Amino acid sequence: MASQKEILGHYLYNWFLGNNVGDPPKGIRKDYNLKGCSHSYWSDIVSVLQHLQIYIARPKIDAVIGCLEPQIPLSDFKSRIENLDNIDWGALVAVIIETTDLSPLLQLLVASGLICDLCTIVKERIIKDPDELAAHAGVDDNEWISQAWESTYYGEHHKNLLENITQCMGRSPYEHMAAIIQSSGFGKSRTVDEMATLVATIPMNIRDAQESNEGAYPPPDENITELFKFINSKVQNIDGAVHAFHQFFTILFRKFAKKVDTLPQSNGGLPVLLRNDLANPESRELFYETVCEEYRSRAYVTENFKHAIKELCGLIEKISPAEGDLISLVLYVDEAHTLTELKIGTTDSTLYDAMVKAASEYHNHQFFILFLSTSSELRRLVSPAKASRSAQKVANKVVAPFTEMPFDCHPELQDHNIKPNLLLKDIQEHRFITHFGRPLWASAFLGHNGDRETQIRKLAVTKLTGLPRASAILENSNRTPTLAVLDTLLNLEYSPAKIQTRKLIDEMVADNMRTAFSVPTDHTSMYSGYPSEPVLAEAALDTIQMITSPSCQEPMARLYNELSDDAKEALDVGQRGENVAKIILLRAYMAAVKQESPDSIKNDYSWRNGCSLITFLKQLTATTYHRTVMKSRPDTEVEGKCLDEAFENAWVRFTHFARGTDDSAMTTSMAWVAFVRGMAMIGWPAQDSVDLHIPVLLHKDEPITEGNMSGILVQVKLRRVRSKRSAVAVDADQLGYFPGPSNLRGSSPDETYKSRPYISLVMELSKPVTEKLPPSLVVNVTDNRKKVESEKQIQKTHGPLKMHYSRTSHPRYSLFFYGRSHRVYGCIPDDQSTQDAYNTLLNIGAVASSMINALPEGRDRKYIYQMKPFWTIGKDCFHWVEDEFLNDPASTGVEEESEEVLIGDNTSMDVDVDQPEGPFSTDLMDVSNN
Repeated sequence: MASQKEILGHYLYNWFLGNNVGDPPKGIRKDYNLKGCSHSYWSDIVSVLQHLQIYIARPKIDAVIGCLEPQIPLSDFKSRIENLDNIDWGALVAVIIETTDLSPLLQLLVASGLICDLCTIVKERIIKDPDELAAHAGVDDNEWISQAWESTYYGEHHKNLLENITQCMGRSPYEHMAAIIQSSGFGKSRTVDEMATLVATIPMNIRDAQESNEGAYPPPDENITELFKFINSKVQNIDGAVHAFHQFFTILFRKFAKKVDTLPQSNGGLPVLLRNDLANPESRELFYETVCEEYRSRAYVTENFKHAIKELCGLIEKISPAEGDLISLVLYVDEAHTLTELKIGTTDSTLYDAMVKAASEYHNHQFFILFLSTSSELRRLVSPAKASRSAQKVANKVVAPFTEMPFDCHPELQDHNIKPNLLLKDIQEHRFITHFGRPLWASAFLGHNGDRETQIRKLAVTKLTGLPRASAILENSNRTPTLAVLDTLLNLEYSPAKIQTRKLIDEMVADNMRTAFSVPTDHTSMYSGYPSEPVLAEAALDTIQMITSPSCQEPMARLYNELSDDAKEALDVGQRGENVAKIILLRAYMAAVKQESPDSIKNDYSWRNGCSLITFLKQLTATTYHRTVMKSRPDTEVEGKCLDEAFENAWVRFTHFARGTDDSAMTTSMAWVAFVRGMAMIGWPAQDSVDLHIPVLLHKDEPITEGNMSGILVQVKLRRVRSKRSAVAVDADQLGYFPGPSNLRGSSPDETYKSRPYISLVMELSKPVTEKLPPSLVVNVTDNRKKVESEKQIQKTHGPLKMHYSRTSHPRYSLFFYGRSHRVYGCIPDDQSTQDAYNTLLNIGAVASSMINALPEGRDRKYIYQMKPFWTIGKDCFHWVEDEFLNDPASTGVEEESEEVLIGDNTSMDVDVDQPEGPFSTDLMDVSNN
């Protein structure tokens, strides 16, 4: 396989010549602008070097350096200038006169100290495949991988895979092949290896041998890898490559048939015998060595694909499938994306296309090929479809990739093994959180010796970001790792129809641990996301903590704002308020955990431990309002405990957000489960009254059960005018959040638990503005303004009103946070850059038109209204007519509301009122019981 220098060098050579080279490989900046670079780039540089015109060559050298990713470290500027003068230009000319790539130049730049050796970036490869188990992440002992491979396989995913293969087998050319696409750590290779005990299987791994030196497992079949490279060097077009693969398959099937002959006969045990034989490294190496030797010797040359079919039929006959079996033989190609990197001659086709096209000739037999990869490129059999007379017809016959791989498969999680009555100290152990998610985490924990937690946390950070160190995320021009970190924590939503979305999620599945859920039958898109994985969530929080500094006090907001334009366009802008709220809540949580972990080493906090609810609320709330919040009382009853007394033993524990899809997400039954996994819940799209649900363990020293759970129920608003508090405060009893006395959810009969307290938190994030732009609905507001003023007068005239309170069964502590700055939230730094970041993040525009907001500051907007770009109530638009209603000035008046924290009490919330005739708005009463 080509080295990283060769890959970059070949790409650069063609790129600077102006050739069509497709997407850049890892190591080349995607945003690099070639304007101004000569298309005869390489010939120019050779020419000037021959004449030793060093100063002419320098800008071209700089152009090469400039296009490299920031993750390839450069020497400092002074050293680069000095080293440029010391380059042996004559030696370079001698090497590159006949060269068709820039790798000699890259090597010279390394040797001259202009760039750091690519070998320092993961041993001559930019992090390219997340299946590398990163020695540079501090995980030096790779023996645990082989130990995990030999451990017991839990679950039935291998059986499900074989069943799916059987169901999709058809008579069309591409209905006997498919891809397994899934991100790193799901055990794709282990699953097909386990399936090999059920059906005769030819295993093949074509990973670059260098990756195995860096920790990837299982080891590759180096003979096959080199043979495919050899084939690629000899063929000039797709037909030649297809012919070469027919010859290869002919030899492979014949040699495998001979292996079947050498194994002892056993009733129904041949698959296991084959699997065990090829699990022996010496036997497997010898097998592929004989295949490759015969191919290279050209002792057997096929005329066409019929020879391969003949050998395949003979092999299947030897396997002796049971009557009625639709499949007798499986060939899987692990790390199949390697074939897509081998271009055939000067064509756009790859060796992957050739293998697929060759294998399509074997479709009338009980034979199936699987291509395993993290790359979603394999979900489309592009070239064969293009070559077909009816590409759409072929596409419809292609099998959708398999994505169903083990998740939450640890034996401790089987058969409903996680039951109520766990203790907080049990779920705080690092071992416990490795049980959840992909098998990688539990395997790593069981296989490692020494400081397992440190090793796994470093591994998880590297796998998530795809970077050698977390701090590089701020320097990297590729913002996909940034999006991966944010998505792991916030569970972002995307606009599915946009092309940008597809490109981003494909890249994150391949490089940043994003989970592929399913691929529809049209093969053009993929459903994916970041499900609840506590280990990965801690890695994301570790990354945020490591890049927090005086110059970057609010990393999540900064990272969000620095996303690429493609990423911003892909994200669902309708969720911006919820995303900001999630950032604020997580920042408060992190601050609280750090406050309660004074002995922790910097950047090494146990986020999974959780923190006191009281500490969390104090970190969330600006110091000015601490007493207001702590001494607030329930607004659903006349007498009640202060908040800090009611929740004095309460505990919160959430490292990430997970998405609900029905109303069970907003129940105490879900609360105890979410608390165990360390997650908070996001409401389903149709949910009106609750956006977020943070589980609360009421008594941290008592068992975790539904009866010991409550929650913080959060509603997020972006309205420019404050919502009516009684309308937006969350009513848990209306939601059915707590079970009734005889509910099947099993609430405790103890009266204490029937009246469990909870917190309603309304986060009004809209920024108070000096000028209020015209709203869309103004008629009722204008018509009723005098009526409201009259009601205020009634209040003054009649004095205090007699209230009758509507009691609910659970005490509700209602908190209202208005604003989005340090004046409201204690966890938001008091600096202008942070405030600007939040303002940009929310980007609340004008209701009437963005053109009004676009007017430079200081200019009078009334002159824009007078030009009538649209019609809206107010004297600026209707200055030319006399009409009391249309000239009403209130719609563009001054908004007096300020940033503050208010609480609800029993005089301003859900009330029935005995009062004089006429309407009365309880929200006219501003309450803040300090």
